[in-house]
Amino acid sequence: METDMKTNRRNTDHAQRPPAHTPPQSPPPPAFRSPDTAPRFANLLAEARAAVDHHGREAQARRQDAEEQLRQIRGREEMIAEKEREIAEFRAAKEREIEALRAEITRMDTAAKNANDEAVRHTQAQDNAALHAQDLETLLGTHAPAALQLAETSPTPPANTPANGTPTPGTPTNGTPAVATGSYPIPAAGTGPQPVPAQRTEGR
Repeated sequence: METDMKTNRRNTDHAQRPPAHTPPQSPPPPAFRSPDTAPRFANLLAEARAAVDHHGREAQARRQDAEEQLRQIRGREEMIAEKEREIAEFRAAKEREIEALRAEITRMDTAAKNANDEAVRHTQAQDNAALHAQDLETLLGTHAPAALQLAETSPTPPANTPANGTPTPGTPTNGTPAVATGSYPIPAAGTGPQPVPAQRTEGR
């Protein structure tokens, strides 16, 4: 009998304890009991699905816009690279022109220095010739005034002028009296008057 009582107690406990896997049931909210609940929530679902489609289309459009912008950027970068190549080629050509001009300047500078050196030498030669002419004028004025007068009234071409009338290089052409040639000795520049040698008479 005691055993029967324990068995009945266990059966009663199992009957009163709810199953562990069954969730508790709650009554639905009042809104779901309204007659227009289904259409209203159907509209909400339709709006949500439309939003999904809309945002999907917008996202795709924005991606396409981004891709187009990237293509435009690549095109602009290629144009920049082409312009940079053109600038480099133009700069190289201008640098070659500058180098050619510098080479010409170097040649001209050398020619100018050579011409200046020649001018200095000719100036020195002119000074020496002027001293020589002055000494000769003094000599002629002392010992042969007629020859000096003839030289002043009828100047002769330079002594080293060829028959064709073209002076040889280094010949003064600025009106410096020519050095006389003949029986009179030509004194060195700066030596002053020189004695006139005895003249030879024909038949003596």
